[in-house]
Amino acid sequence: MSHAAAAHSETEVQSHEEHLEIWPDAGITETAKPVAWWLLLLYIGFTAGLCMAYWNQFVEHEAGYPKFGAGWLHKSEEQQYPGKIDPVIRTQAEATWQVGQEAELVLRAEGGRGGQVWTLGDDDVLPPGTGFVETEAGVAIAGTPTKAGEYRFTIFCRSGQGEGQKTITIEVKAAGQ
Repeated sequence: MSHAAAAHSETEVQSHEEHLEIWPDAGITETAKPVAWWLLLLYIGFTAGLCMAYWNQFVEHEAGYPKFGAGWLHKSEEQQYPGKIDPVIRTQAEATWQVGQEAELVLRAEGGRGGQVWTLGDDDVLPPGTGFVETEAGVAIAGTPTKAGEYRFTIFCRSGQGEGQKTITIEVKAAGQ
């Protein structure tokens, strides 16, 4: 190979190296470049994870929209139980209260989708002096009963598209009994 040909091939190699240089004039040493690549990959992975978490949390998952992550390996709740999912009310069915004394019956339900809305049957009444209240434990029927008697009513818990119901009996005894 002639001297001119050798010089030409050296120039060619240098120009290829210049094109391969990703961070020209950035001051990143050769030993730091692998670390920079790993940091870039971690950033991309973290960003992708945030996007998937947002998708799973806030995007409605109608038919055709997959959930990301481990849920891909299993059927979703919607696929296992198509249609609405009714909440199951776990509140005790009977209670005994006394006129003039504060009382509370915390309402509990499991299942359903989304927040819970508690209501009373159309023709039902709670013991006078009581009502639905927000407590630290959640929603409750609470207050100070003012009239003795047996009060039987149906409560409904609506959550998403589903609705659960339960009949409750509260016996309010006269003061001193």
